[in-house]
Amino acid sequence: MEKRSDRGGVNTPSPWEEEETRRRARTAATGGISHIEMLSTAVALNLEDAPATLQETSAQANPIVGAVMVGERPRHVVEGMLQRRLLSIGMAALPVNCDGAPFDCSHV
Repeated sequence: MEKRSDRGGVNTPSPWEEEETRRRARTAATGGISHIEMLSTAVALNLEDAPATLQETSAQANPIVGAVMVGERPRHVVEGMLQRRLLSIGMAALPVNCDGAPFDCSHV
């Protein structure tokens, strides 16, 4: 893919390249959410015959597994988590993991 230079030597992607990048990002994100759904469904199925205390502890520790255990769609929980993050920080990139813990080596 060539980039055209039309603004004083600054390489800007063509509209097709921008759309292709967006499409690839959406595809990767959809695949990631699908993997989360499959893993939480597998965990919930493994917990079906477990003692009630273990089921309750697992459902409280992981809201996605809890959603699967009560029959909800895990995708709705994941989307709610993503939207909560967008509302709290916007589109800013922060040096934190998915739980909000900073990458500052404080655990070492």
